[in-house]
Amino acid sequence: MKTKLLNLFSFLLIAAGCRTYTPYPIDWEQERAAWTGQSAAPLHLTISEAQQLALLLNPEINALRARHLASSNAVLQTGWWEDPELDVEALRIMKSVPQPWILASSLAFTIPINGVPALERKAAEAYAFADACAIIVAERELMAEVAHAWNNLEHAIECHRLLLHHLAAFVREDGTVKQLIAAGELDAAEGTRLQHDILRMGGDLRRMESEAEAQRLALVQLMGLHPSVSVEFIATEDASPPPDPTPSEDTLIRHPRVQEKLARLGGAEADLRTEIRRQYPNLKIGPALGNEDGETRAGLTFGMTLPLWNRNRQAIAVAEGARQQARIEAVNEWKRLVGELENAKRTLRLAEENERRCKEMEDIAQQSFRDIGELNRSGEADIVTYFEAIQTCVAIGLDWIEAQQALREAEINIGKFAE
Repeated sequence: MKTKLLNLFSFLLIAAGCRTYTPYPIDWEQERAAWTGQSAAPLHLTISEAQQLALLLNPEINALRARHLASSNAVLQTGWWEDPELDVEALRIMKSVPQPWILASSLAFTIPINGVPALERKAAEAYAFADACAIIVAERELMAEVAHAWNNLEHAIECHRLLLHHLAAFVREDGTVKQLIAAGELDAAEGTRLQHDILRMGGDLRRMESEAEAQRLALVQLMGLHPSVSVEFIATEDASPPPDPTPSEDTLIRHPRVQEKLARLGGAEADLRTEIRRQYPNLKIGPALGNEDGETRAGLTFGMTLPLWNRNRQAIAVAEGARQQARIEAVNEWKRLVGELENAKRTLRLAEENERRCKEMEDIAQQSFRDIGELNRSGEADIVTYFEAIQTCVAIGLDWIEAQQALREAEINIGKFAE
């Protein structure tokens, strides 16, 4: 009777300590309200403010943070000893005897003498650290993406401003062109060509407006805001800071992208050590209680596994393969960074040279445009020559803006390699 009560008490104690399942469905109305509520007020942002807001609200970054939170919580719940095992036996003697029941129960505790729980915790800590490195990598990439989108937005705005400025010059002289055609001093075909130039420039203006809106929406998406948010991006003197001194091939080993791979390699190493340790036996020991012929007996149980042929061979082989794969990925990531850094350096040098040359051409074109303008006003240059000078200024001006954008892109890219 005492054994039955002990078993019942043990069952109730175990059931009370178990965790229960609680569903967690998505409340779409609440999610929609929370998302739109973040974007209720109009925003006025500089590039640094846009980057900080992106770090706070970007959904991909927050998903990585949730993953790191889960892996950190897994560390706290890793390394526990195995639960004790309760064994109950009940036998009845078929022949009629005064005490027909033979009852026995034992409680076995597993003593992890092979050290597996500690190794499991080390592996979990390594993977949690790798998830933290992944957040740093993603944050760097996000900052660069915001800078690229900002650069593209400013490029579209600068092109639009240039086209609008020169289109105004065409429009201002449109009346003069019509008068010259009516007086027979200008061929009608030239007038038609100039009208086509105005139409083409108008089409380029609309294209740049669409491009600017697309880049604005890209920035809003990167910041994790609702598409309907009202955002005004405030241009700064230098949207992209000058690049830091670039690292060498050896210092690239400390780059977060390589460190993430090395952290996962550390987790794979811990996994392999864990699987190797699993082949060694654990000690199982505990009290035993029985009742036979009306007499209560107490004792001790003892047991262990014998690693004769299984020896956890499959799990060890899988862990070895995972470690080798993680090692290759770490080395390849470093090689990839070395190649990307060299390409970024070359691209920056070419962009700097191209921007310098385009600036020189822009200065020459502007001076030539001013000279043609003075000659036109004094009657020494015709209106066609003046319009051709405008077209030349537009083409060279757009080239310079493109060169400036390429230089800023190169500076952003090389800035990603700083430690």
